[in-house]
Amino acid sequence: MRRRRGTTWRPWLPILSLCLGSAAALAGPPPLLRPGANPDPLRLASLPFDPGDAMDVGDGQWRITASLNYVNLWHHTWHTVAYHRELGRVGLALSSQELASLAARYPDEHYQFLDVEGWWTSLWVQRGLGRGVTATLRVPYVEIGRPHWDGVAEVWHEKLGLPDFDRHEFPRGQTLVYIKGPAGIVERRDLARSGLGDVGLSVAIPAGRWLGAQHRAVLAVEAPTGRRDTLHGSGGWDAGVRLLSRWEGQRLAALTGLGYTWPSPSGSLLGLERSEVWHTMAGIDWRLWRGLLVTVRLQVERALLAEAAGDRLSKVTLSKRFGVAAPMTSGMWLAFDLGQDSLRNGIAPDYSFHLTVGTGPR
Repeated sequence: MRRRRGTTWRPWLPILSLCLGSAAALAGPPPLLRPGANPDPLRLASLPFDPGDAMDVGDGQWRITASLNYVNLWHHTWHTVAYHRELGRVGLALSSQELASLAARYPDEHYQFLDVEGWWTSLWVQRGLGRGVTATLRVPYVEIGRPHWDGVAEVWHEKLGLPDFDRHEFPRGQTLVYIKGPAGIVERRDLARSGLGDVGLSVAIPAGRWLGAQHRAVLAVEAPTGRRDTLHGSGGWDAGVRLLSRWEGQRLAALTGLGYTWPSPSGSLLGLERSEVWHTMAGIDWRLWRGLLVTVRLQVERALLAEAAGDRLSKVTLSKRFGVAAPMTSGMWLAFDLGQDSLRNGIAPDYSFHLTVGTGPR
């Protein structure tokens, strides 16, 4: 089995931890309503459920938040690997001819092969409009097919004691989305590109205090600014509503969220019709030392292709994020999260990391 030990990325963790620990004494903790959407690259062209849209910004004030995100999505059903071995093509890329023969062999079964790697940056520009109302502009820039860190994902699974799910039987650095489901077959190998994604616009308003929590409601839309028929854009205007609730104590703070998204009927995911999506999330920030936080975020959502795909791709997803956050100065904060999927639920990225920096401690 081939392994690339990924020595270039390991020093980041102790260095980052040292920086966060040193900065923790400078100010209060970072905001509980930080960016933290499910990083699934198949959802990048659809309106995300993101707590960052609900941030409370004071009247006339500006807040800028930027995040750098890396994601590695790898999933296949047993059909593709078994047939690949049968043909004696281990170590070679999965060919279109193989997939066509496989579809003919199993005409009534639904399956997929997903190999997508990418990174993107998101910029939130927020303005307080008074009386607790905040307007948000979210601009994503997406690159699919790079930076060829499949070896990092292999090491990540090895260190956690997880199987590699036959990664070693296929070449690294490939980009392939193959879906055979009730809505037909999609096979795309041309998705590696960079460019602007779909831009989000939202307004967050106070929703009262009850059950011991402060609540904020969000009305959001996403404009079709990304290129249609790619992972960058859907080609339609998506809309959604969200309710974020927070309980904040001296050392422990909790966050919950509910939401619903209506994908535009005129939009699609690589030609497949997207389902309406419900969202739930929960998170905890534990103040470990002064302003230094240890964080957990869990997000459960309906599959975006619940009706168009089959197997795990149509099941409810659970994405998990674990990280640390701390103030860097009195007016800036930094957070670092690692993401992981759940094998018992629908498909989410195998591995992701997220580096977020924002202005304003609140």
